[in-house]
Amino acid sequence: RKSEGLDETRAKIAVRRDLAALYARQQQWANAAAQGALAVSLAEVLGDPKLFAAALIDQARYLRESNDPRRVLVVLDRAGRIIAALDRPGDLLDPLLLRAELLFELQMEKEKEAAYEHLLSHTNVDLLRVELHRAQHTKPDRLGTTYPNRWERILTLAREAGRQDVVAEAHDALGLAASWSKQYAEAVRHFSAADSAGPPPNRGIMIWMEIIESNTALDRRPAARAAIEKVFALIDPTKEPGRASALHEARAELLGRDGDFAAAYQELRAANELRRRQNAT
Repeated sequence: RKSEGLDETRAKIAVRRDLAALYARQQQWANAAAQGALAVSLAEVLGDPKLFAAALIDQARYLRESNDPRRVLVVLDRAGRIIAALDRPGDLLDPLLLRAELLFELQMEKEKEAAYEHLLSHTNVDLLRVELHRAQHTKPDRLGTTYPNRWERILTLAREAGRQDVVAEAHDALGLAASWSKQYAEAVRHFSAADSAGPPPNRGIMIWMEIIESNTALDRRPAARAAIEKVFALIDPTKEPGRASALHEARAELLGRDGDFAAAYQELRAANELRRRQNAT
């Protein structure tokens, strides 16, 4: 690093950050955080606020992976104050998004929303990125309107930006909200739109379970069966007996509608055994 023209202290900071990044690639987060802490200490002594803030943000990411959220908030607040003093609002995006994510996990809803509003108050902010992060960190509410309203906003922004991956994700979220409200036809419409726009990247099991429920409610048996088999392929029944049991029950429901009661009974027996195992655990 010194051969690149850095003075001794800056070279030491760069090497500590290099080591931290290498440990992070190996997912050795405690070691990464330890090297990051050394880089922070050196940067503070150096007195370069921009470098100090960058080192703090790196340190926050490593601590985040080390599952120490409250300590991360302290580090991020420190970095935020430095960035604000430098009058570099564009540099606030990553630390404030990380801060909002942590506040969501800690169920500090008021503080989380304040972080997003602070970001959105700045001009030239990446609106889609901020609003998408906000929607992804909004707890689905079975009766409220906040969750679907935020995803409707994302759908509009994603279409304007030509982001089909985000369009698909938004339709999935809106399908989830509709299914929870027992609006099954609307849910199926959104799930179908997500498939047309995507297929959605990283579709979660929770979405697949709602696809099963919505299609079963509308007696769309082939679609419900296909979704059941998809989820069976995604899970390990020995590790998720409750989920597997629900899938066997969903199969039994469809078989019963077909009049195949012997097969339905066997599915229910399998479900019952999994429930027994789950309760024993």
